[in-house]
Amino acid sequence: MTATFTFQPTSADAGSNYLVILDAYNNAATNHSTWNIYVPNPAERQIIISEFLANPTTDTNSPYFNPLHRDPASTNAAAHDEFVEIVNLANTDLDLVGWTIADDVAVRHTFFNSLSLQSSNAVIVYGGPLNGFLPNLPVPSTPLNPGGGALSVFNNTGDSIVLRNANSNLVVRVVYGVTSSTNGISLTR
Repeated sequence: MTATFTFQPTSADAGSNYLVILDAYNNAATNHSTWNIYVPNPAERQIIISEFLANPTTDTNSPYFNPLHRDPASTNAAAHDEFVEIVNLANTDLDLVGWTIADDVAVRHTFFNSLSLQSSNAVIVYGGPLNGFLPNLPVPSTPLNPGGGALSVFNNTGDSIVLRNANSNLVVRVVYGVTSSTNGISLTR
């Protein structure tokens, strides 16, 4: 059996959820599948994951060591130097409170406190630690939530990075493979 589903949202659909249910019957079995399709609002459509580092180098002689420009450099670069950069390309600021970053396994970071992502600006979420070894960056940055250890959203053999809004609706998803996570090299959009 082959089926095609096409959904072309309009601007009137922005911010809406749609439940799609597919039931397939035959003499041997019944299959039931459900999908939730969310249409991001105009401001959310301007949020992108512009860069991420899945596999930081620990080689202090590498030109890619210490990508967050910490002074001094982190003593656990393999975990602490993982990062994701979220950019707001919209003309309005966006509060990220309640938004989450996840991978294929679990939520790895939640923006518990209000963080206003300014128009035409970015925020860096990095692996840690919570205290000390602060990044020296030209944009706001925040460490991974307490107890998170490392971002771990970045599997060195490929994974996905999923950004959801405060209502748990998918806003941005990036999928990368093993060849995309070269040691010490970040990926940009």
